[in-house]
Amino acid sequence: MTKFYQDILKEPTELLRSLDYTLRDGRSSLEEAARILKQSEHIYIVGIGSSWNAGLAVLSFFNAAGRPAMLCDASEILHFGALPKNAAIVFLSRSGKSTEIVQLLGLKSFNCLARCPPAIQKLLRSPIPRTVPSPCRRTSCSR
Repeated sequence: MTKFYQDILKEPTELLRSLDYTLRDGRSSLEEAARILKQSEHIYIVGIGSSWNAGLAVLSFFNAAGRPAMLCDASEILHFGALPKNAAIVFLSRSGKSTEIVQLLGLKSFNCLARCPPAIQKLLRSPIPRTVPSPCRRTSCSR
């Protein structure tokens, strides 16, 4: 059995865990994230690989809601990015281990919204908790 097939078989369980978190323990964190996104002048969606492709769907939701956003490749932001003040960044990573995302979250000079609630970190078994204090909210996104 391939790793890909194993991932497919885990999807129903992972979806239920995600919904359970969203409707219970994580609700206040998600409401706070929504508030921050509403107050931000600029919204950036950042991912790499398949997470970037998932960002296309996320981008369409923001645009449909009348909140224009930009979809950016994580490596481009990492190496060439400078974001305006009062910007919020939505980081996407399927595994929570995307090298560029972990590096972006670890940059002290890259001041941005970087919130990954502990329950999500635990679900992801990700290096993100080691690189970003949770919750972490900074208001300037200029490098």
